[in-house]
Amino acid sequence: MSGAMEKLGIEKYEVRGECLMVGSKGHTAVVLLDRPQVGNAFNTRMKAELTRLWPELDTDPDIRVIVVGSTSERFFCTGRDVTEVAETGTISSDVPFRRTGALTNRHAEIWTPVVCAVEGKTIGGGLHFVVDADIVVAGSTATFMDTHVNVGLVGALENLGVALKAGLGAALYLTLLGRGAELSAAQAQQLGLVQEVVEAGSALTRAMELAEIIARNSPSAVSRSLEAIWGLATMGGYEQALQQGWLLLRRQWDHPDSKEGPRAWAERREPRWSPR
Repeated sequence: MSGAMEKLGIEKYEVRGECLMVGSKGHTAVVLLDRPQVGNAFNTRMKAELTRLWPELDTDPDIRVIVVGSTSERFFCTGRDVTEVAETGTISSDVPFRRTGALTNRHAEIWTPVVCAVEGKTIGGGLHFVVDADIVVAGSTATFMDTHVNVGLVGALENLGVALKAGLGAALYLTLLGRGAELSAAQAQQLGLVQEVVEAGSALTRAMELAEIIARNSPSAVSRSLEAIWGLATMGGYEQALQQGWLLLRRQWDHPDSKEGPRAWAERREPRWSPR
């Protein structure tokens, strides 16, 4: 679906792994999630492509800002592709967090600023991109929800990011209620999860405008400022919380619910949970 790139005036772009569109305009790289048939849910292949892409963009001397968005206005990202999980019976490798690959810029530990453009639904693991971006622009009809507990999984890593940016109360509300709680774009902005709310369908355009403003500044000053500010938030407690969250995720993989949830979702039935 090339319309999103053309709308931004980007004529030259490439498709990575049948799941990403990557192009550039001036000093701004544009990365669009492109699995609209499954709500832009990320699978093993998309994560592998992003793991390779982040350092590539970070070391490109012409790139000063990265815009992350979607080729769909219905979905930004609906999280982990649970169909793949149901088929394989596994979510990821049982290894330390920093060896699992880099879904986002923060996971890759890069300091090129990222502006995230959100249209439509962001669900579960899709929150990774939102909480790890430096600036988030949302279309007015965008919504945010977490569904980990609905499919028998632990809401840990991205949920910690929600707590960091939007507060503990918001994180607990979204995490514990699952499908029973949904934040509107306006609510997300009030909480600090989103910085700007714009007319539906124009988030990518506005994200590009913000990227152009950032690109006018000193790349080294911007990068080091980012590192300093994120350092305040992530040194000590947050990093330790990520490691603990990853440990809890790994423990849950051995629980029957982590397999039952994806199977039930794929089979369109109510899950049959096991005792805690």
